[in-house]
Amino acid sequence: MTEIGQEPLLLRAAKGATLDRPPVWMMRQAGRYMKVYRDLRDKYPSFRDRSEKPELAIEISLQPWRVFEPDGVIMFSDILTPLPGVGIPFDIIETSGADYRASNSLSGAN
Repeated sequence: MTEIGQEPLLLRAAKGATLDRPPVWMMRQAGRYMKVYRDLRDKYPSFRDRSEKPELAIEISLQPWRVFEPDGVIMFSDILTPLPGVGIPFDIIETSGADYRASNSLSGAN
């Protein structure tokens, strides 16, 4: 938590300021066990929807923050999110992960 008018600890650390303690942040994975996340996952079963729709990604990112109030949160997304922008289609299968076999560009086929 920051005092009113004080720059957040994580930003001060990024600027190289001397701090009383190191900043603490968390990734969305910290919230996977939370019922509120599981409920949202049930309502939006597509992983791509959860990671590519800003309002869902923001909500998922903030869920553990609301409980633990760390100094920062790493935005929920997926490393594969940019692939369609460079012409590589893919899907994420909940039980097995990324599936990009439909893309001939990865296999070298013409």
